[in-house]
Amino acid sequence: MIANSDFLNSVWPDPDAAGFSAADALPADVDVDELRRVRAVFAKVFAPSAPNKEGLDRSGLPELLPHADSPKIEWDPVVYVVGHDPDTFAEGTEKAFGAPKSLVMRYAQRNWEEYNEGLTRLSKKGKSEVVIAEGCDHFVQRDGPEIVAGLIREMIAEVGA
Repeated sequence: MIANSDFLNSVWPDPDAAGFSAADALPADVDVDELRRVRAVFAKVFAPSAPNKEGLDRSGLPELLPHADSPKIEWDPVVYVVGHDPDTFAEGTEKAFGAPKSLVMRYAQRNWEEYNEGLTRLSKKGKSEVVIAEGCDHFVQRDGPEIVAGLIREMIAEVGA
């Protein structure tokens, strides 16, 4: 979850907003009606106020965590940020939600990259860059458990445990 996002207006452009230009905002294979449909799907599933299978209330996240890179974690833990493979993520999002891959790459992926970069600055310890889990969709722990296990081993070695 991009905590500082409403996952609608902060990710997907609003085709009904003043100044919106489909020619500037949309990939060649996406029209305004498709964008509206994608926005509706993501609002229903991912908006902070949307009900979720986990039963978590995400409605206050943007206020609690308004920036990916702050506040800094006071005790300075080792932080590794693992990002999904952009192409695998776009393909999976297209399959699961019907969002065209080109639209996912232009908007959702860009937002994930910016958010993840911010997370790498929460601590001075750990990796200063996002680790991309090649071939993994958004749930890296499901698609690449060996990647996660390897990073956990690396992190344990780094803290000297």
